[in-house]
Amino acid sequence: MKLFLSLLLLFFVSCGSVSESDCRESNLYEMGLEHGREGVELDVFGDFAKACASNGVILETAEYKKGRSKGLETYCTKANGYKIYKNDIDYHDVCPKETEEAFLKGYELAKKEEKLAEEKEEMAEKLKDLEEAKKKLEAEQKKIQESI
Repeated sequence: MKLFLSLLLLFFVSCGSVSESDCRESNLYEMGLEHGREGVELDVFGDFAKACASNGVILETAEYKKGRSKGLETYCTKANGYKIYKNDIDYHDVCPKETEEAFLKGYELAKKEEKLAEEKEEMAEKLKDLEEAKKKLEAEQKKIQESI
């Protein structure tokens, strides 16, 4: 549900239809927290803030940043890096340096697993092809031996 709300916010911002009340009634800490948990790029909030400014509302960004930092603690983990890659979600370099290494270890682990699975599948195909070729050679060899 919260992901839906973030996507809805992104839609409204991109369409330029953020109202003054949307700006005034937004809980910036909660928005930041959710954006952090989802790994949303900071530009999304920047666009929202610009839309609000065009409606005469200047947002205090400190609460948003505080929430986003807290949310990134959940997002920027090794386990989540693994999950993000496995779910085919792009990583947008949102993790702070102190947690990015752990996130990327999980991300890279999932990437390596995928590559190994692909290589295993390719090897299984090659093995199948070799086994078929072996059967053909054995059949030809049997024909030759029978004709002798």
